[in-house]
Amino acid sequence: MPYYRVIKAEAKHVADLGSTATEDELNGLYLGVLDEWFPSSKGYIIDRRVLNGARHPGRKSFFIRRTGEHRDPRLIVELKRPAKWNDAGKQEVLEGLTRSIQV
Repeated sequence: MPYYRVIKAEAKHVADLGSTATEDELNGLYLGVLDEWFPSSKGYIIDRRVLNGARHPGRKSFFIRRTGEHRDPRLIVELKRPAKWNDAGKQEVLEGLTRSIQV
């Protein structure tokens, strides 16, 4: 799917920030891409949330859900800064997700 030039420009901006980019600097890009894939015209709502519970302190996420009767999240996208886009960061994310889903 080709992205609009605005999303491409935002992606270039984020790439130019390099590994020092923070999660907050990724918001525009993530929201643009998610809106492309999950548009409100198709019944989706994208909620931006910061989780503050004991299990998820300060996690910044997007919750994608459908409007109407079933309002459960369909997808949860958690922001990770580029410094985490390496093997050690991936392992940390995997361990965090594993802890989160264990009951």
